[in-house]
Formats: sequence, C-alpha cells, structure tokens
Amino acid sequence: MDHNKWLKKLVIIIILCAIAFIGLKLFNEFAKDDLGDYDGNRGEYIDEIENG
Repeated sequence: MDHNKWLKKLVIIIILCAIAFIGLKLFNEFAKDDLGDYDGNRGEYIDEIENG
C-alpha cells in the first residue's frame, strides 16, 4: 500500500517536470520568433549610429 502511494507521487512529479520543461521550451521559441524584432522603442537612426 505504501509503495503505491510513493509511486503515484513520483509519477506526478515527473509529469509536472515534463510540463514545465515543455512550457519553457515553447516560451523560448515564442520569445525568439515574436520578440526578436523588438528594439526597445528605439528608432532606426539610433540603430544606424550604434551598428555603423
């Protein structure tokens, strides 16, 4: 009986870790794709000066 409880807790922890890992991976992809173009509200003129 005690062994069964421990196994259920272990499975729940593994599932939560997997969900967290997948969520972070998806957020990282979203951040790369959608937020990569954000320039901090700076204009092209400032970018031109900094980047030559």
